[in-house]
Amino acid sequence: MRDRTVLFRALLILAVGILGLFLTLRQVVPLPQMQQRTPVDELQLHLVGVHVIKEAPDRQYVAHHYCQQLADGIIQCAVFDSAEPGAKLVDVEYVVSDAIYTSLSADEQQYWHPHDYEVEAGLLQAPELPPDQARELLNSIRSTHGRTWHLWAHKENPLPLGPPELSWSVTGPGQLREDIERELQMKHQ
Repeated sequence: MRDRTVLFRALLILAVGILGLFLTLRQVVPLPQMQQRTPVDELQLHLVGVHVIKEAPDRQYVAHHYCQQLADGIIQCAVFDSAEPGAKLVDVEYVVSDAIYTSLSADEQQYWHPHDYEVEAGLLQAPELPPDQARELLNSIRSTHGRTWHLWAHKENPLPLGPPELSWSVTGPGQLREDIERELQMKHQ
């Protein structure tokens, strides 16, 4: 019994020492420099737009997309409820070129929304790019289609509860709620 107690104390001291070393290293070397490059590091492009729950169009929200190009004609985005630290990951969106979209079956196409109206109406923005680069980028997005799964139904909830929902874009005039339009204009123009 005494041998187990001594062994347990030795393991406890070792664990505390390792934890102390880790915490010390975190203060000396920032955590991202301690790790290899990760998939999250590739999400370089920041876009801001509005998403709409397809089956409940009155549920709208400003969506901060952090995107990367996966392959020719394919982009993936992690979508957050803000651009602030501690933002919640609320959606995952995949974006494909019109050529890829038209190659999909009609059954599959029903899950994809167009981006043309939101680009034309100024509802999709690239706030961190100079205006000429933003215009060029947004023009290239105009003919794409997105498939978005909304994961966090109500941002007030402490957890992402319930099933995922298909999210959409604003596709025509008169669909955007005034409060969402004001939020988009105040924060991102």
